[in-house]
Amino acid sequence: MRSRTQRALFGVAITLTGCTAVLGVNDVFYDPNAPQGGTSSGSSGGPDGATTTPDGATTTPDGATTTPDGAPCTADTQSDAENCGRCGHDCGGGSCTQGKCEAVTVADVARPAGLATDGTFLYVTSYSGGQVLKLEKLPQKPVVPIGSSVPSAMGIAVGGNNVYVTNEEGASTTGGIHRCVLPACTAFTRITPLDYAHYVAVTGTNVFASTQDSVVRTNLDGTSPVKIAGYTQCFGIAADDTHVYVGSFNPELQRIQYDGGSPTPMGPRNASTSDGFVTVDGDRVFWAYEDNGSKKGQVLSSLKAAPATRTTYTGEGKRSLGIAADADWVYWADGGTVVNNTLVGDGTLNACPRVGCPGSGPTVLATGLKGSGQVVLDAKYVYWAELGTSGADGRVRKVAKP
Repeated sequence: MRSRTQRALFGVAITLTGCTAVLGVNDVFYDPNAPQGGTSSGSSGGPDGATTTPDGATTTPDGATTTPDGAPCTADTQSDAENCGRCGHDCGGGSCTQGKCEAVTVADVARPAGLATDGTFLYVTSYSGGQVLKLEKLPQKPVVPIGSSVPSAMGIAVGGNNVYVTNEEGASTTGGIHRCVLPACTAFTRITPLDYAHYVAVTGTNVFASTQDSVVRTNLDGTSPVKIAGYTQCFGIAADDTHVYVGSFNPELQRIQYDGGSPTPMGPRNASTSDGFVTVDGDRVFWAYEDNGSKKGQVLSSLKAAPATRTTYTGEGKRSLGIAADADWVYWADGGTVVNNTLVGDGTLNACPRVGCPGSGPTVLATGLKGSGQVVLDAKYVYWAELGTSGADGRVRKVAKP
């Protein structure tokens, strides 16, 4: 018997769990082995009062600007895609309009469910295709299937030399945690049977999976599986060196010790839907979800050392789900408005300083999202996946960081 999540996915194109969850694709899952951004978006001081942006451009006190390679910058920063808004700010394949980088589609993917990066490539699961795809980060590049078929593939994480995938099938058939070895990744091997596994996180010597009724920890080779927590419809999951963070039908985001000790509530969620992803870094945990009453997206973070110390980035989102963070910014994807069970296509990718949004609200980095899902980062770009309105119009997109 298929779980509520899978049945709902095919009943309504945008619905992921038994209530109102949306499948797009770091949860954000958190993979400490993969680059997570962290490049400061501010300017650093240089010799003789010069300033250098994260892109490598340098401006001297007399106003002269050079590009990252040291050449004088004479570009039209309103339209030059390699110097958009400022010298050295490269749109990464997107166009530059009035000094703002436009989002670009990296690849079309049938119902993308999970998204991860190893710093060089993107890896995405295709739920309806039962495939795992390897993508270059530039648009219009070949989409390469890797490994063998993984029916109902959902979560994906890269750890060490391995790709880990979870899938929403019963343990008696193909359900569980699957692994293949990079760079060849010729076949996926099921290393841990599980019933209806949703998302996966890897850290240190452990793999963690969220399922329809539990959080499970295993060794990197899938051995010694241990149920460390039991919640209904566990979904987005992340891990640090000591704890696992998971969203579920529980009305609080939960932090769980590796050994399964007493959980710690980290902040509000929703007791009616399991949608929403979570990510974690050195001092904070970040999560997004849709409030079942107001139908508005919520995006928050809490200090790990003091969970009651929280920052709310928005309480007015449109189906907020995917989330990621670097040293300076928080990024999240809003899936957009639904009319007659169909996504309108008015979702947005948003960003705010991690210390909190200004009074003017979030910075909108991209528009036209059709469903939201996992968001991942590298040093310069934000990548996210969209379920789409049908199996044919799912996609993975990218945009330059602010």
